[in-house]
Amino acid sequence: MGDYLIAERGTARTLVQRTLDAGSDLYQTLKAKQFLYDSDSAPLLDVLATKYRTKKSFLEGFTKLHIFVVTLRCDHSCHYCQVSRQSADRSKYDMALPTAMRSLELMMLSPSKSVTLEFQGGEPLLAFDRIKDIIPRAKELAAAAGKDLTIVVVSNLANATDEMLRYFRDERVKISTSLDGPAFIHNANRPRPETIAMS
Repeated sequence: MGDYLIAERGTARTLVQRTLDAGSDLYQTLKAKQFLYDSDSAPLLDVLATKYRTKKSFLEGFTKLHIFVVTLRCDHSCHYCQVSRQSADRSKYDMALPTAMRSLELMMLSPSKSVTLEFQGGEPLLAFDRIKDIIPRAKELAAAAGKDLTIVVVSNLANATDEMLRYFRDERVKISTSLDGPAFIHNANRPRPETIAMS
């Protein structure tokens, strides 16, 4: 179940050898965390089953999160980025419209009643026009399939404009972003080489 306990050395041996005092606090703690089972544990199995069912409930609806990498372009060079980053002027690395439309169709085949469309990149705001192509169709298909649709844009927000923010507000699109702490750490971790070169 993911529970853990830091216990004194030798605890495992006392369990295997069945020499742990059943009246001890350690025994009761191990029993409460389902590390051991005794004749009084049967009623706890239902509790354990409920905990396990709740913990794994995300599997019930199959695939709920669908990530659309709408571009590999980005104007940052973050040290920890896993994307094969392309410079901001290389639009051939944007998702093609037919690919986006077919991906939406596949997304709606998920058996889950609630699905999330998450735009990532690169920096997805560099492909804002493609995002605007996708959102109306996603809403149309979700309505036809009877699905609850959540739309999220994961962005560093460096390229956000008032137009974009108004659009996201009006379309009820959520924005996910992060900072790497104070400015000097953030800027060191997320340099913008194109901006520096133009300075």
